[in-house]
Amino acid sequence: MTLRRTADGVGLWLAAVMAGLIATSRVDAAECPIGPERDAIVQRIGQASGCLEASRWAQDCAMGASGDVSLAAAVTEVCERDFRAGLDRWGRAAYDRQRAACRRQYRHADGSMSRSFEAFCEARVSERFARAAEARRRR
Repeated sequence: MTLRRTADGVGLWLAAVMAGLIATSRVDAAECPIGPERDAIVQRIGQASGCLEASRWAQDCAMGASGDVSLAAAVTEVCERDFRAGLDRWGRAAYDRQRAACRRQYRHADGSMSRSFEAFCEARVSERFARAAEARRRR
């Protein structure tokens, strides 16, 4: 029982720290390099030349709310173009497991910020796989 309380406390503490980091590091919508319209931002992310560019735009335009889910989904789509076709069965399973871990991490969390964290967690998984695929191509 004590271990569970401690683990829950650490999880809540971590969520609070993450929320603080997003709140202090997030750019206001007025300062988003693409503009304030969500649909335009998602469309522009989808047209990014690569995963890192898409990710940078999404992070610059994130609001820390459930609206970020569409931004992170667009990043995931762009990143998957860089690596998805090159994954074998084991690579696809590893990718799916890591994305599922993001969903499990936030499954009991309420609120729109938790949906944002979950979506960006999955986008970071896609970014890691895209970077690894790029590194393999360079060898």
